[in-house]
Amino acid sequence: MQSLISKLSLDRKFTKEEREVFVNCVKNTGEIEANVGNAKSKSMSILEIPELVNIKSFCLSSLNKHTNNSDLYITESWLNFTMPGEWQHSQNHPNSLISGIFYINTRKVLNNIVFSELEKIISLERYDLLLFPSQLLHHAPKNIGNDLKISLSFNTAKPTTI
Repeated sequence: MQSLISKLSLDRKFTKEEREVFVNCVKNTGEIEANVGNAKSKSMSILEIPELVNIKSFCLSSLNKHTNNSDLYITESWLNFTMPGEWQHSQNHPNSLISGIFYINTRKVLNNIVFSELEKIISLERYDLLLFPSQLLHHAPKNIGNDLKISLSFNTAKPTTI
């Protein structure tokens, strides 16, 4: 039976090029917009950046393993920025089948995601990818650490047939 929520980890460190993309996204404040509780990238196509092709490939292959369905594709992807004292508001993604969150900069002891309906709290750290049904309500509590938390989120869909 397929698990409702899957946690996988990238088995390597970020390349120099991948790191530079993330650093440049943080530095380019003109590409960041306010969100409820934290901030996010204006771009909804982060995984289309050529230097992130291997991160996208990891997300897609993990999605394949999680669902046993190679037809799913990523429809949108964005970065979340959570400063100390900020949080991620409660939300779900009704326009998606499976959602994913890839953790770029975080420490396990300080980073949790809460699935209220399941009464489940999951601790995550850098290089972790979390996959879950998009309709599940989820949020991240206040960042009580001293570091900026960065995650990459994405939504998926199946190709439509006419």
